[in-house]
Amino acid sequence: MGVKKKEFEKDQTPSIEQVIDRGGAVAADKEASTEKDWRQFNIRLRNDLSRQIDQLLLDRPGLSKTVWILESINEKIKREMKPS
Repeated sequence: MGVKKKEFEKDQTPSIEQVIDRGGAVAADKEASTEKDWRQFNIRLRNDLSRQIDQLLLDRPGLSKTVWILESINEKIKREMKPS
């Protein structure tokens, strides 16, 4: 009696394209309820500033540069909004 190759059902896992198209959310996105709650900006950073942020991110694994920048903006707003 020989060995028969086991037949598998078609793979039900999504393709990489489906995963990419689905996208993801940064941690700060969890606070927003709809797309209308967000406005997109494109910013340019000097290379040295970008490298400084990268250095700071080494101490916070898993945190993206985008989330770090959003946190920084929120901290600045809180400081500026405090009554003098």
